[in-house]
Amino acid sequence: MIDLLPIPALLTPQQCVHWCDALDDATAAPAAVLDPAYGGRVAPQIRRVARLQPPAALQSQAMQLLGALQPQLQAYFGQALGRCEPAQFLRYEVGDFFVAHQDGNTPLLRDASLSRRVSLVLLLNDASLTAQEGCYGGGELVFHPHYSSAAAPSRHTPAAGSLLAFRAETTHEVLPVTHGRRYSIAGWFHAAEPA
Repeated sequence: MIDLLPIPALLTPQQCVHWCDALDDATAAPAAVLDPAYGGRVAPQIRRVARLQPPAALQSQAMQLLGALQPQLQAYFGQALGRCEPAQFLRYEVGDFFVAHQDGNTPLLRDASLSRRVSLVLLLNDASLTAQEGCYGGGELVFHPHYSSAAAPSRHTPAAGSLLAFRAETTHEVLPVTHGRRYSIAGWFHAAEPA
């Protein structure tokens, strides 16, 4: 079983449109695979997506929004959480994707992601089966069960303004976008610091 906490309608449709409009003019660069402090590099065969530099006011609003979720996330996932990393604003164009990966809390990587406990993905626009203004196609968020499970992967396409929270060690991927642009925000809460 995959431990997901869906939080619908965290942003209003109007807020989503406003945030997407603000991001249309944002500076973009290819997103790295690992934290640059630990040899992070751009690897388009693994992760092809633009990381956007939002206006400072938008970054601040996003961090306030995510930070306010901390008590709910602690209660749901049953663990004390500490700091939230700065939100990553992402734009997936046609063909962009992120292969199956884990965000942290695994012994495979000994970097800053080791203390990540909860991952957050907030969608800023809606998906559609056909090309429509402001929407995207493809780009589903796919969660893979533990390797010992016989369960099938689960696909999710949250509505604009909705957030999915999940344990950082959960294997997940973003399938290729087939039309439009997919705007999302990724964030991570780390383990609480020992007292």
